[in-house]
Amino acid sequence: MYLKQLVKSQNILPQIPEPYSDVIKLLKSNNIEYKSILADTAKLRPLQGIIFADDIHEYDHIKSSPIYISNEYDVIDGHHRLGSAIAGDKLIKSIIINLNTEDCIKELTRIQHILDHKNIESNNKEFNVIDSINELPNNRNNNSNTKVSGYRNTPINDKSEIGNFFHIKPNLEDSNQYMKYNIEFDNLFDTDDIGLNFDGNTMPNEKLAKVWFPYLNLDKIVSEHGFDKNSLINKMLHKHANDMGYDGIKYSDIMLHSFK
Repeated sequence: MYLKQLVKSQNILPQIPEPYSDVIKLLKSNNIEYKSILADTAKLRPLQGIIFADDIHEYDHIKSSPIYISNEYDVIDGHHRLGSAIAGDKLIKSIIINLNTEDCIKELTRIQHILDHKNIESNNKEFNVIDSINELPNNRNNNSNTKVSGYRNTPINDKSEIGNFFHIKPNLEDSNQYMKYNIEFDNLFDTDDIGLNFDGNTMPNEKLAKVWFPYLNLDKIVSEHGFDKNSLINKMLHKHANDMGYDGIKYSDIMLHSFK
């Protein structure tokens, strides 16, 4: 419920690029159930409060791409197409995703990140590894004045180019070796917001890198250029997050990356 209210007040919704067949492939790869339907516009609930009249056209359900809706019949993406269908009193081609509204927003936002980067990569065959991959859109949530406690067993490096890492839950057996730091962030990116889960088999920073930069072969880049893989990943994440206006990354309840 809170996320729905936030969406309506701040308009934080994914903007899904074409073609929609790519979205279907990603839903399938994540084993997320969906169904193509012709929906009655009267039964749909828009989450975006404002659409522009100039973008309302005669609706053609054959040529138009589908809109995306949750299993609660909230419209996640496609509000202008919805407006066109309502104006023409027509049914609208829809992809109903078998997730509640909050989870549907998270999943489609994740897919948007993947497809946006795929489009950038296809148009820039030769690119600087770090600079180009950070030209992704600025789709940020403003989590102002977020306070998080982090723990380190080494002093903070004020001169670090990529910030500092902290444990969120230090090993209790070694807790006396850790210093506690209370850090206040202006805009903290939390991996929980995109539904990223950590199973312990992959380092959290590497797993986020695979989500943000899914079409990069990091092992190949490291091998060809002699980079340290962990250092490269941290620099990529730091720059990309900074470019989007974040001053830190919180990896669920595992790890904290502060740029402050």
